[in-house]
Amino acid sequence: MNKVSVRLIFAALTVMVLVSCGGGGGGGGGSSGSNNAQNSTAGHTPFIISKPVCKTGAVPGLYDHCAVQFSFKNTSSKNMSHLTISCMVYSDMAGNNPFMGTNHILADFPETIASGETKMFTLDLEPYLYTFPTEPYLIDQFFVKQVTFSDGSTWKDLTGAYSVRSW
Repeated sequence: MNKVSVRLIFAALTVMVLVSCGGGGGGGGGSSGSNNAQNSTAGHTPFIISKPVCKTGAVPGLYDHCAVQFSFKNTSSKNMSHLTISCMVYSDMAGNNPFMGTNHILADFPETIASGETKMFTLDLEPYLYTFPTEPYLIDQFFVKQVTFSDGSTWKDLTGAYSVRSW
């Protein structure tokens, strides 16, 4: 085969792949005559979280010196019974660890969240502190590692694909 034949075959294969992946009209799964995209659950989280906010000071009943707060909305059709959160905490943009031990936090929230419900969560950082912070910490790689539904099923993001940060 010469170079022209190889290029023509490659071009034809590329067009066939693009058309088969939904690039070319045809019945892409919508209702007849509709150009609206159909929602899929592939790659979507069953929740919406806010950007985490680190707070210093004290809020009686929640934390005494420093905490991370975030809002969480259950967008699934099932009730949730448990969340596991993972995040990294830094004292500055240079990535310095504010704690004596690890700055990776893994926290469990055994909390019922009904379908469609939004709740505020507080992650108390007191167990990690050895000095009182004067400035709020920076929160990075903040993500929901696992959600357990009331029927026992789970949703997991073990790698932090859906992570957010505080800055």
